[in-house]
Amino acid sequence: MRTTILWDWDGAAQDFAKVASIDDERFLEFRAQLALALGHLNDALVLQKRAVQQDPLVSLAWSGLGGSLIEAGDLAEARINIQKSQEVDPDSSL
Repeated sequence: MRTTILWDWDGAAQDFAKVASIDDERFLEFRAQLALALGHLNDALVLQKRAVQQDPLVSLAWSGLGGSLIEAGDLAEARINIQKSQEVDPDSSL
């Protein structure tokens, strides 16, 4: 809510730091999106790669990784991951 409605990035970072301290793998994609929003592309990539390894049947994880790879300029790898997202869930929208 802090990121999507209030645009309170510092507050959101504090909230996610609490989540990160729990060391719960269920929040990898959320942490990756926050890292990306804060400009921490390498951290986002690491988290998103962990997310797809953890559960390769989550389309959002693959598309998130693809988006971060686009930001990193690795378009060939981004395309592979976005295609994987669509294979996992053909009805998902990017």
